[in-house]
Amino acid sequence: MKKRHTIVLLTVGLIMLGSFAALLLLDFPYHLHYTVSPSQTKPNTLNITMEVQNSLFSRGKTITLYTGDKIVTLKSSTDGGGLQFPVSQQEDTIELYLGRAKKASLIYEAQIASAGKHGYRGYSTENYCVFDGGQAFLLPMEYYQEGYPPDKAVVGRLSVTMKARSGWLQVFPYIELKNVTWFDAYSLNSNSFFMGLCTLIGEKDGLKIYAASQNEKAISDTDAKGISALYDYYADLFSFPQKPYQVILLPTVGESGLSVIGGAGTGSVCATFDPAKRRDWELLSHRMFHAYFDTVLPVQEIHKAPRLWFYEGLVTYYENRSMVQLPKEIQTLAGIRPEQQFTSLFNKYLYIRTKDAEQFSLAPMEEQRIRDSEEGGAQIEFLHYVQAPLIVHLIEDLDDKRAGTHDALLTELLKSRGSSSLPSWHELLVRVLGNGAETIYQKYFLSNELLPLWYLRDGSYSEQQTLTDLNDIDYLLATWMTPQQGQIPYEELNLTAVRKIKDRPEWGDIHFSDSQTEQSIEKYSTVIHALLKEYALRAKICNISWNDPALRNKLILDEGNKAKWNTWVKTSPHL
Repeated sequence: MKKRHTIVLLTVGLIMLGSFAALLLLDFPYHLHYTVSPSQTKPNTLNITMEVQNSLFSRGKTITLYTGDKIVTLKSSTDGGGLQFPVSQQEDTIELYLGRAKKASLIYEAQIASAGKHGYRGYSTENYCVFDGGQAFLLPMEYYQEGYPPDKAVVGRLSVTMKARSGWLQVFPYIELKNVTWFDAYSLNSNSFFMGLCTLIGEKDGLKIYAASQNEKAISDTDAKGISALYDYYADLFSFPQKPYQVILLPTVGESGLSVIGGAGTGSVCATFDPAKRRDWELLSHRMFHAYFDTVLPVQEIHKAPRLWFYEGLVTYYENRSMVQLPKEIQTLAGIRPEQQFTSLFNKYLYIRTKDAEQFSLAPMEEQRIRDSEEGGAQIEFLHYVQAPLIVHLIEDLDDKRAGTHDALLTELLKSRGSSSLPSWHELLVRVLGNGAETIYQKYFLSNELLPLWYLRDGSYSEQQTLTDLNDIDYLLATWMTPQQGQIPYEELNLTAVRKIKDRPEWGDIHFSDSQTEQSIEKYSTVIHALLKEYALRAKICNISWNDPALRNKLILDEGNKAKWNTWVKTSPHL
C-alpha cells in the first residue's frame, strides 16, 4: 500500500512538474488598450495612454513597438503599480520587456495634421478631432516586418477608448479586436476615429452617414442618396450587401479652405466633402471600393509592389465606372459626365506620356524600381491612378468583345475569396483573355507601349474640358516631382501661343513623336496635338533636346529661355 501511495505521489508530482514546465514555455499573445483624448493645450495633438498586459499563461517577452511612421513623444512609462518602468527608445522603435502577467502603461503624445496629397492628415478643432489609426496607435514591429506570417495573431485583444469632450459624438468602426493579425492591424491603421459635433444624416442597412456640424447644411438629402447609391453599387458588385460602414463628412479648414482626410479603411471614411466637386465623389467611391475589396479579400500581397499598381488601377477603374450610379441632380451639380470619365483619363495619360516621355514611359511590373527612383512619387501617382485604370479598361473591353462578359477581372479575383493568396497577374489575364493574354502582358505589363485607347475619343468633348484635364494632371504631377533643386514648376496651359504661331512655317516642321503616333493623336484630339507641338517647338527655339529629362525646368525656370520663347512668339515671321 505504501509503495502504491508513493507511486501515486510521484506520478502527481511529475504531472505537476510537467504542467509547470509547459506553463513556462507557453507564449500567449499579449493585450493592448489605448485611451485617446485631444490635447487641451497643444494644437493637433493627441494624448494617448497605452496599456500593455501580458497573459498569466505566457512567458516573459520583449515587445518592440514601431514608431517610425508616426510623430510621437513618449512622456512616461510605468508598471502596474504606478512605478517607473524601463523602456528602450531608438529612432524608430520603443522596446520593453514584460514578464508573466505583468502590465506596463506608456503615456505619449501623437501629432496629427501633417500635410499630404489629400490635404491635412487628421485634424483637431474646437468642434471635432479626427485621425486615422496609423497616426495614433503604436503597434508591434511584427506587423511591419517583411515575411512575418500575415495570419499569425501577435496581439490577443486590442481595444480603444475615446475620451471626447462634453457634447461630442464618437464615431469609429470598433471598440475591440481579438486575435489581431496583419490585416487587422492594416485595417486599424487605415480606419477613421472621430469625436466631435456632428449629426447622423442618413442610415441604410449597415451604412451610416454623418456630417460635422459646420458641414451639415451643405449636405442635402439628395447627397445622402448619392452616397447610399455608391454603397449599394459596391454591395451588389461584391455580393456583400450589409457591410457596416461609416461615412463622416467634414468641411474645409482654415482661411485657405484646405481639405482633411481623417482615415479611410474597411469600416469607415472621414474626409472633407463638397457635393459640388466631382473629385470628392470620385474619392469617396474610390475609398468605398477599397473598403469592400479589403474586407472580402484581405490578402497582404496585393498591397505591395509589383501587385499594388494593378490593385489601385482596378479601384480607380471602378471609381470612374461608379459615377453613373449618382442621381442626375448630383451629376449636373458636380459637372460629372459618366460617359466621359475614361475620355478624361485618357486625355491626361496621352498628354503626359508623350510630353514627358522620359519620366512617364512606365513598365508597370517595374513598380518597385519606379518607387525607389528619384522621380518615384510622381511616377507612382501617374502609374496607379492614370495608366493602371486604363490598362484595366483595355482588358475589360477586350474581354467584352471576346466573351461578352463584364467585370471579368474582379470576378476572377473574387474566386480567391477565403484564400491567403491571389493568382499572378499573368495567370489572371489568361483566365480573362485566353490566347490574347500573352500579348497584353508583354506590351502593357512588362513593357511601356502606348495604350491604344483611341476609341475613347468623344466628339462632343469641348476644348475647355480638354484644357481642364491637362492642367489638372500637369499641376498634380508637378507637385509630386521634387528633385534636389526644389519642386518642379507648373505653368497653366492655354492655346494663346498656338493661335499666334500655328501658321508659321516652323510649325509644320516640328515633331514630338513618330508620324503614326502624331497622326493618331491629332485625330484623337486637336487640342492635345497642338499643345504637344507647341512644347516641342518651344524646346527647339530654346535649343533644348526634346528628350532632356530637365526640359520642363529649363523651359519654365530659366529666364533666358522664357524671354527667348516669348520674343519668338511675338516676332512676325520673315516672309
